[in-house]
Order: sequence, then structure tokens, then C-alpha cells
Amino acid sequence: MPVVGLLDPRSHDAMADRLRAFRLGLKDVGYVEGENVTIIYRFAEDQFDRLPELAAELVRRRVTVIAASATPAAIAAKPATTTIPIAFIVAEDPVRLGLVASLARPGGNLTGINFFGSELTAKRLDLLRELLPRAARVAVLVSPADATNTAFGVHMTHVPYRGSGPMLNDLVGGQVQFAFDGIASSIGHIRSGRLRALGVGNATRVDVLPDVPAVAEFLPGYEASGIQGLGAPRNTPVEIIDKLNREINTALADPKIKAQLADLGSPALAGSPADFGKHIADETEKWAKVIKFAGIKAE
Repeated sequence: MPVVGLLDPRSHDAMADRLRAFRLGLKDVGYVEGENVTIIYRFAEDQFDRLPELAAELVRRRVTVIAASATPAAIAAKPATTTIPIAFIVAEDPVRLGLVASLARPGGNLTGINFFGSELTAKRLDLLRELLPRAARVAVLVSPADATNTAFGVHMTHVPYRGSGPMLNDLVGGQVQFAFDGIASSIGHIRSGRLRALGVGNATRVDVLPDVPAVAEFLPGYEASGIQGLGAPRNTPVEIIDKLNREINTALADPKIKAQLADLGSPALAGSPADFGKHIADETEKWAKVIKFAGIKAE
């Protein structure tokens, strides 16, 4: 009797409707659970770090095929076996994700369905602009409890780290599936091939990674970039602040320093204390809205 291993990052309850549809689909092609096919269910309960072990368990059980019903499941299943067929369903380009060699000829042991949900987001806005060229305000309906996940079309579990070092170690080692980090700390791993850059948080692409798209290209309006600057105590005399600002701007104009910073993906941005203060105020206002909307609380 064939055995189907179903791998999913969510819970059984969250997948109840889709599981019924899955079993009905099998029935349509002549397979009835418990009669002529066995289904082994493995759910990560929204703990993505469990997916690699769950995939390995299905391989040890020698299932006939693995059904990976979400992008994280497919990514976890791929390195687990090169012989057991894996059928996946993803919302992104499986070639870009590294799951298959091409859409026409997947190669290997993976094949599946791609809805191109992320790629279609920008197209939907283009069509809306054509239909309503005078529209000045567009409403987006999302779940307040899961706003970020809904926007990306995936379910993510936050894993806190005390800095980039420990996080990058786990990312390279496969303990986490993806991460958000500054270019300067991760560019070495990207250049060596140990990590693959999926997107940059800047509004546009960056010179140091010209082939990596900006997230805004497939999620319009997204921008989450960082800036580094120097601060001084509140009561520091204005003349000292101005002198420090002049010296810093002079240093940032030095060709060698500019080249070193650019190589790390951190272009030099000279400016005045007022410019820096305005940037801090703007960022504080922007992220305060995100925190309030998503219900984020300090841990």
C-alpha cells in the first residue's frame, strides 16, 4: 500500500479544511485513506525549526511520496532526500527558491504547483491603477493578528537573537530557514555562497548586490533599511556638535573610506545634525505605527 507523508508548518486544526480537500483529491484519482493508501501527517505547529527533523522522520518511514503543502515545508524536505518524490505547493517562484532547475523541466525529485502569489501582488496594483487612475487611497484588508505574515503570504515564527553573530551561525547551519540582517554582517557569507540573498529592504536595489531584488519590487511600499550615525549627550554645546559633524563629513568624503563602506553595502551618507534628527523622527513614527498595528510587545 502506498504511503503519503504530508509535511506542513502549521497545525492540524489550521489545516482542517485543506486536509479534507486533500483527501477528496486523492479519492478523485482512486485513493481512499485507510483502504488503498496510508497518510502520515507531520505538523510543525508553527515551529519552523521542527520541519527538517519532521522531514527526516518521513524519509526514515520510507514514505512513497512527500506532500509539502507550504514553502517552508518544501525547503525543509528538499535536503532530506534525493530519491523520494516531493510534491510541493508554493506561492513563490520555485526556481528562485532553489527547489527546481526550471519550471519546464524541474529535474531531480521535486515538482509541484506555484501560484506566483508574491509576484502577482504588484500586478494587482497595476491593474487597479488602470481601472481607477484617479484613486488616491487604497485599502488593504489583512488580519491584525498576523499582518506581516499575511502581507508576505507565508507564516513566520520570530526567533530572537542577541546580535547577528549567533543568528548567522544558525542560519548557515540550517537551524533557521531565513533571516533579516544587515548587508555588512552577511555579505561575506553571501559572496562565499554559504547564504543566498533573497531581497534587500531598501526601496531600490543596492550596488553591492545588483542581482538581488528589492522587496518593494514584489511587495510595493515595503522599506526596512537601517542607517548608522553618531550621537552625543543632550547638553553638548552646539559648536562641538557642528565641529564633529564637519569632521565626520570630511572623513566620509575620503575615497578610501567611501570604497570600504560601499564594499560592505553601506554607502556613505553625509549630512547635518538636523538631517539625522529628522530621519530618526521619521523612522520612529513609521515603526511606531507598525508596532501598534501588529500588537508587538517587548519580551
